[in-house]
Formats: sequence, C-alpha cells, structure tokens
Amino acid sequence: MIRKYWNTIRFLKSKQIFYRLFYFFKKKLKQENNLLVLPSTVKPQLIKALNFLPNRQSYSAENEFLFLNIKHQFRDKIDWNFNEFGKLWTYNLCYFDFLLQEQLTKEQGLSLILDFKANYSQVKDGLESYPSSLRVMNCVKFICKHQLKDEALDQLIYSDVIRLSNNLEFHLLGNHLLENAFALLSGAIYFNDEVLFRKAEKLLLQELEEQILADGGHYELSPMYHQIISSRMLDSISLLGKYELVNASEIKNILLRKAEEMLAWLKAITFNSGDIPLLNDSARNIAHNSVEIMEYASKLSINIPETELNESGYRKRTGTNYEFVCDVGHIGPDYIPGHAHSDTFNFVLNYKNKALIVDTGISTYEKNDLRHSERVTSAHNTVMVNATEQSEIWGGFRVGRRAYVTMLEEDANKIRAEHNGYKQFGIMHQRSYSFLDGNIFIKDELSKACKAKAFIHFHPDVTVGQKENKILGDFGEIKVIGFDKVTLKKYNFAQEFNKQVEAMVVEIDFTKELKTEIYLA
Repeated sequence: MIRKYWNTIRFLKSKQIFYRLFYFFKKKLKQENNLLVLPSTVKPQLIKALNFLPNRQSYSAENEFLFLNIKHQFRDKIDWNFNEFGKLWTYNLCYFDFLLQEQLTKEQGLSLILDFKANYSQVKDGLESYPSSLRVMNCVKFICKHQLKDEALDQLIYSDVIRLSNNLEFHLLGNHLLENAFALLSGAIYFNDEVLFRKAEKLLLQELEEQILADGGHYELSPMYHQIISSRMLDSISLLGKYELVNASEIKNILLRKAEEMLAWLKAITFNSGDIPLLNDSARNIAHNSVEIMEYASKLSINIPETELNESGYRKRTGTNYEFVCDVGHIGPDYIPGHAHSDTFNFVLNYKNKALIVDTGISTYEKNDLRHSERVTSAHNTVMVNATEQSEIWGGFRVGRRAYVTMLEEDANKIRAEHNGYKQFGIMHQRSYSFLDGNIFIKDELSKACKAKAFIHFHPDVTVGQKENKILGDFGEIKVIGFDKVTLKKYNFAQEFNKQVEAMVVEIDFTKELKTEIYLA
C-alpha cells in the first residue's frame, strides 16, 4: 500500500501538491457562496453572428433532464445538488449545456438560469471550478445567440468568473485547467475586461504549449477529450474574431496554430466511419463528433493539414478494407494519468468501415468496481502477465507503478516496441505488428516463461465462433500459434455511459511467445 501511494504521489508537480493542500485548508474555512454585486465599471458587450455548435437535447419541458443515458424529472422544483446518479450527473446538470440545444427557447433558458441563480448560495458541486467553467461559456454563448441584456444573468456570470479566477484547478492541471482558461477568456471578452483577458491569455499560452504534443494530440491521450478541447479551441477563435482588443494578435495566432495541429491529429485518428477509437477514457455521445468539429472549423475558414500520429504514442495503418490503430506509447503524462488505462500495446480494428476489434470503452466515472474493471489490462487487446496489471490503476483516477515503452522498429509495414510494466518479475514484453497483403500479424514475446494471457475483444455486432486455434467470422479468421489454451467468453462492451451490451472476447493463455494472425476476407 505504501509503495502504491509513493508511486502515485512522487510524479506530481510541486504546484499540484501545494494547491491540493491550499484548497484543502481553504475549503475548511467557512465560505459564503453569495453572488457578487456587479461593479458599475463592468460593461458587458453583445457579440453578434457568433459561430458555435448546438448541443444535443438534454432538457425537455417540465424540468426533465437526460444526462449520461439517465433521465430524471424534478416534480416540484429543480434540486441543483441532486446526486442520486453520481457526481458526474450532477456536474452535467450544472454545466448548462442544454442552453445550446436547438429545441430550447430563450424563455426556457432564462427561466433555468435564473432558477439556478436564485439557489446559488445553496449549490455545492455545481460551484466547483470545472462545472463553473462550462457554465460560463454556455451562458455567454446563450446570451450571444439571443442578443440578451439581462443584469441578473450578468451578475451570475460575473460571480462565476471571479470565483473561478480565484480557484483555478492547479491541483489537477490537464484538461481541467484548460477549461478554466477557456472560460476566463470567454468571460473577459464578454465583460470587455482586459486584466482578466491577460490572465486568461497567459494561462492559455502556457497550457497549450504544455498540453498539445508535437503531433497535435492532447497529452492525456483520450480521443474524446481531444474532441472536447478541439471544440473549445474553435469557440475561442470564434469569440476572438469578434473582440477588438489591441495586442491580442499573439493569442489569436497561437490558438489558430494549435487548432490546426489538433484538428490534423483528430482527422488522422478518426475512422472513415466518423467514429473515434475508444482509447483510454473515451465514450460516445459526450463530445461533438469529428465530422461536426471539422465542419465547424470550415465555417471559421481554418485549414486542416495532414499529419502522422507520432508523439502521442498512437499509430494508424490502413489497408484496402481495414483501419488499424495501436498504442505503442506511454500511458500519458506522469503527473496527470487520471484518464489513462492499463492498456499498453492495445489495438483496435475497423473492417469495411465497421468496428471489428474494439476497446471495451467506459460506462462510468464513479469510483467503483465497474470503473476499475474498465481500466484494467484484461479490458484491452493486449497481454497480462502473472495476473498483474501492466500499470497499477486504482482509485478511479489514480495510477501507481506504470509501464514505459521503448520503440524498437518502425516503418510502413511493421511496428515493434517493448514495455517494462512487468520488470518486477524480471520480464519485458515485446510486441510487433506486421502488415502484409491486407492481413495483420501480431507477435508477443516475453523475456522469460510465465503465466500470460492475451485478449481480443469483438464489437457486439460481430458474430464469432471457435474451431480449435481459429476464431471464425464473416470478417475472415484469426489464427493463434504458440498458445496453451484458447477460450471464447462473453464480456460487457460499454457503448456509452451507463449503457452496456454483451459481446465476445477471446482469451489466449500462453507462456512465452504467441503469434496472432488476422486474415481478413
């Protein structure tokens, strides 16, 4: 236990530790959640003709909400602290994404916002910095969409912005801090506040340089979060295009350049079907999809260059009838691996524009056994040694000991790498992917004999059967060589949050070397 905590904490930045302690003691002090008086010097500006993406419908009449595939209707009045379905559902309630759904009227939106404002002093989770960030951005876009002038609404946004400015998530960093920065920028532009603008600009410049890798990928290595941040970049560019502030050219140029890099990465990793691979913490119907994001970029006249996946650790290879993505990189930045899984050398495969071999996905963010089971090695298309995790995932969003990868060989037809996630057993795991004549060949080599198990998870729509050492289906066949036992079992595929469906997984027991040959029809 001590070793696990040490391996988790020792990678944290000193800033994270300081702010964890600072906010811990700050929270102990009694703080009033009162709204701030809007200073007479604050002059909100209406921004016309603003481009943004509409959100999916999550609110319907009579106070009925649908988040994360869970529907709930508040019979009397909305309880903004409602937590029966977990904290993420409560967060979604307080994001106010529904303000931007096409079916919501101006009057409905105002009524919801003002009800939240009336209960502001009693709100708990919804006043945390992450939901506050999203609420600020959504409220500003709602105002711009309907060209509203409402002092009560301005007071709410101003209170959220100032609270956020004093509680930036330096203890978490990563996408949370980026969302904080985007919200500060949105608030600064709306209130025409140059001091706040410079604070947002400084934070954005710093974090974009840190968080966007050289190949354009977001460093937390979740395609879903990459989509979310890409959308936020485009929103910021849209806002800045309407903001007449001297000396704003640097942040405009940086945002444009980083957006192009991120969009190029997103284009590269997205399948022809329009879906992203569900790697690390990724789920469907959370972010705007890649097609919507690309169309948004086009409306903003942003060019999307071609790129190769590299520093993010992902690789993509395509054949005449398949698209293949594998993970041959580290699990993520050492100081923020909260959205990482124990999935080194994982791969996914689309065949004829449909998912064939998949990551099992995620269906919850609750810190429970289900969350853990969706992050473990056996939930991914890789190898587990001695019934031990490659990387020690725990606590919902924690990682202790972690695997590191060394790239050994790479060209258009072959990828070979090694990781040290089992060095405690004196074992190195080497995996190679070879691509030949439209088929895929995988070779796993362990540096010494042990009890090992490889996994291949199929999409729920795929029907498979087993004949000795072959897995057969309409796609062709998968042949394994060097196995001790091949077993076909059922598992739960996470289609979306709180939505699982039964599918098939192949478990292959072996001791030292295994060959997996995928012959596509």
